[in-house]
Amino acid sequence: MESVSWYDAVEFCVRLSTYTKRMYRLPSEAEWEYACRARTTTPFYFGETITTDVANYDETDDKDGRWSGSYGQGHKGEYRKETTPVEHFENANAFGLCDMHGNVYEWCQDHWHSSYEGTPIDGSAWLSKDEDTDRVRRGGSWYYNPRHCRSAYRSSTNPRETNYDIGFRVVCSAQTGKYPRSDNLRSEKNIDYTNLRDLLATGKWKEADKETWKVMMQVTEQEKRGYLYAGDISEIPATDLRTIDQLWVKYSSGKFGFSVQKQIWYEVNQNWQEFTTRVGWKVPYAAFTFSLNAPIGHLPFQFGTPDQSWVWGPLGFGSRMDYLLSRQDIQI
Repeated sequence: MESVSWYDAVEFCVRLSTYTKRMYRLPSEAEWEYACRARTTTPFYFGETITTDVANYDETDDKDGRWSGSYGQGHKGEYRKETTPVEHFENANAFGLCDMHGNVYEWCQDHWHSSYEGTPIDGSAWLSKDEDTDRVRRGGSWYYNPRHCRSAYRSSTNPRETNYDIGFRVVCSAQTGKYPRSDNLRSEKNIDYTNLRDLLATGKWKEADKETWKVMMQVTEQEKRGYLYAGDISEIPATDLRTIDQLWVKYSSGKFGFSVQKQIWYEVNQNWQEFTTRVGWKVPYAAFTFSLNAPIGHLPFQFGTPDQSWVWGPLGFGSRMDYLLSRQDIQI
């Protein structure tokens, strides 16, 4: 697959997850390199050099001498000028993965960072506060010279880019039962967060938003009243608040969640008008964007009255948001 933006690739993963009832996503940059190397330490998983007998890239020298068409002891000369079919070279690495070098660049979850300083140590995606930051792509492509195909080579581009040499590869998260046991569904009020988790895991963002309202009513014991006062927010146990937040953050790859909203809240100096502009709330609820194309921090929205759209002033909903995002147990 080629000519797809980062957002296209993420949307594909969401749809595939919904269809299969299993969680598919883009790999983190760390996961991608680990999968590419397959425990090797050489520039390529098949050794010290590369040729167009084993990968698809531009093997010709630049006419102005800016790059070489060969790497190490490899020969030069062939340039196919197009993608090749999957497993065309029948040259899988030790993990059984083909085409990790060349053919098409592959999107990763991560925002671009110029170095590894500060990268997560657990292999998870490294995300930035700026949603417009370029996204990482790895692996080189048929359009570029062999240096771009090295296991260690890093590159990035705008997530909306749809070049003919960019594609993606999906990761299926390991599961025991329907979804990973690693999800933290703890509650001090014995609230069942399974449905919220399942909706988020399958990319049903609108349904998950309404489920968030439902569990917030349950945890504050306000189902009968059907809405929250600002003071009710302080009564929500820290354990439950963290459970809801961590589920949103995890399944949106860091795009949605209370902690994401809190980061924005302090970036705009707790200015309600600027906050609602940043997260895309100056529209009726019916016009919200229930996909990963939404502004960062766009969701969750509902923990007041369902389908309300009164988000303009500093009182009412804004006051509840101030109480929520000022809580110290929501960690940025």
